[in-house]
Amino acid sequence: MKTTLSLLLTASFAVLMSLGLSAKTDGDLPIPIKISRPGANENRSPEQVPFYAQIEDYYVTLGCASSIGSAYITLISTAGDDYQTVFDTSAGEINIPISGASGQYRLDIVLFSGESYYGEFIL
Repeated sequence: MKTTLSLLLTASFAVLMSLGLSAKTDGDLPIPIKISRPGANENRSPEQVPFYAQIEDYYVTLGCASSIGSAYITLISTAGDDYQTVFDTSAGEINIPISGASGQYRLDIVLFSGESYYGEFIL
């Protein structure tokens, strides 16, 4: 009886773990973008972040809801990614290549006006 219960629990755990892994790799994963200045959003209504990002296979799609000029983009990771480009927000979206290797990733967005934003994710 104990062996059967142990086997059943082990099989259930394995199924649950595989579901979690497939949910991570299937479809697009949104990346929350935050404002990079200390004290942002404290004691007042939330500020609107014009950028959105999501992981799609081996790239990050970065978009901007409106044309707000050019932005300097940097993507780095503990997996060895190091990518820099300039994003003209009037284009709407750009694709930033990533290795897809396991690690921590950081996406930094700096407008030429000095405003800055960032997003972090783990693969």
